[in-house]
Amino acid sequence: MEEKPEIEISETNRGREQIIVDKKYKFNLSKTKKDNSKVYRCTEYKTLNRCKSYIILNDKREVLKYENLHDHLEKEVEASISLAKHKFREEIRKSSDPSDIKPKRTFNQISKEMGFLCPQYKTIKSQISRSIKKLKRSNDSNTKATNDSNTKATNDSNTKATNDSNTKATNDSNTKATNDSNTKDTNQTTKITKNDGEMIKRK
Repeated sequence: MEEKPEIEISETNRGREQIIVDKKYKFNLSKTKKDNSKVYRCTEYKTLNRCKSYIILNDKREVLKYENLHDHLEKEVEASISLAKHKFREEIRKSSDPSDIKPKRTFNQISKEMGFLCPQYKTIKSQISRSIKKLKRSNDSNTKATNDSNTKATNDSNTKATNDSNTKATNDSNTKATNDSNTKDTNQTTKITKNDGEMIKRK
């Protein structure tokens, strides 16, 4: 019985799903089926090698099928670099402030955890720096959006309060004017009635 391959989760430079098989082959996500199983193709599929190897995982990341048809050399170094970058990005995402991350120290911790061929720090240093800057920009953008939203909500609330206050003042003024007018009309009617009564009495 063929031994099941060892699967490790990784990602491409653009953040797409990728898996490392047996610590030496990279597979990128090709498609997701209706049953949520995923098909991954060897990264050498789009090269001159046209590698026909692929692997299918279910939604629990269990291997359903593996066509081990590699027609090229093992990619252990490239696989280790991809995995190291992925693990580093995961550490960056966990951090509330990417600026606090110590790249070299974090890389050394990852190297010990990987337990197999690990790339030298200098091979991924520039990409790590880009990932940190990218996440920092994203955080800054989210913070600005939140602040803008809060400012708009405050302004809307203040505007509503002002409008309500103006409406109330207008209504109070109109009510007072109406009451004054009605009072004046009533007084005039009373005066006319009184005058009429006095004229009748004289006659």
